[in-house]
Amino acid sequence: MNLTAHSNSTTYATLNDAERLTWAAWLAVIFTCSLLGDITILVTSTKYSAFKLHTLMVTFIQHISVCDLLISIFVVFPTLTSLLADRWVFGRALCHVTANFTVFGIPASSLLTCSMTAGKLWLLRYPLRAKSVSEKQAHLLCGGIWVLALVPPALYLGVDKDDVEFCGNIYSCYYKHSSHSWEFLEPINHGLFGGLPLLIVISCSILLISNLREARKVSDRSRGAVRWQGLVTVVAVASVFIIAVFPLTVYWICEPYLKSAVLHDVKASFSRIATTLFYLNVAPNVFLYFSTVKSFRGFIRQAVSRFNDIELSTEEQTATHGGLSVQISGRRTSSDNMGADYHLR
Repeated sequence: MNLTAHSNSTTYATLNDAERLTWAAWLAVIFTCSLLGDITILVTSTKYSAFKLHTLMVTFIQHISVCDLLISIFVVFPTLTSLLADRWVFGRALCHVTANFTVFGIPASSLLTCSMTAGKLWLLRYPLRAKSVSEKQAHLLCGGIWVLALVPPALYLGVDKDDVEFCGNIYSCYYKHSSHSWEFLEPINHGLFGGLPLLIVISCSILLISNLREARKVSDRSRGAVRWQGLVTVVAVASVFIIAVFPLTVYWICEPYLKSAVLHDVKASFSRIATTLFYLNVAPNVFLYFSTVKSFRGFIRQAVSRFNDIELSTEEQTATHGGLSVQISGRRTSSDNMGADYHLR
């Protein structure tokens, strides 16, 4: 598959090299931060228990990291490669994979973030019930969310599984919405899996912010610190999510009605801006957690400190061995000189 086959690239204004490479550089930063950051979150939370938060919140953090990692690998990276090559290079099969991961990963991210903010609000309102939530129950809840996120790709596959193309405005593969059924299915689909979760995240975030001071006063000192940082963490993640997802949700809901030729360029530009902003959602979580979760920040600093100590110890050992070598070679030189003097005599 290339720009001339199964592609609508000629329909949209193409980017010049400077614009295309600038966008590629942005996605390279996003991909690198997501790859390293999400792997760090998963390793530190599962193997080292670096997040001293409620089990439900830690579980949501882990599943959101998995979701962001999948989006980075199957959506961001192919888009980055297409921008660098100025065409689709992965073939038809992976084009379908990218299109389906797009309509699966974005709803999954929305539903997980929505559940995280609603879950934190529930923990505040019903703290006694929250104590009985086990890790297994938390993972089962997230598993149900993943299953629910399969509804959009199943809908796309059911309507027309071959309705996929390389989309020239976002440099990625996506569904063309050729069927007339999408005129009413698309707003419903994006409303339920994009608009509704976004509204819930906004509503819960407002309520969480209003509870910050109250939770700080009611909690005792030891538990209050954990509850406070948990609140700040959820609000920070929700805020980035709102900024990143709101433009894309608006575009997706309104897109079926933007058929006018006059709005063509506006539609192309807005979709690129909305998609670029959405990619922001998959990258900054590790920085948010480092800033707002004291236990995670302490673990990272301790790990860095240990690494620096190992490097310093290695350098000292190398210097010590080097000093011994100098001394030995010096002695050998001295004895050689003595032998030379003896022969001269």
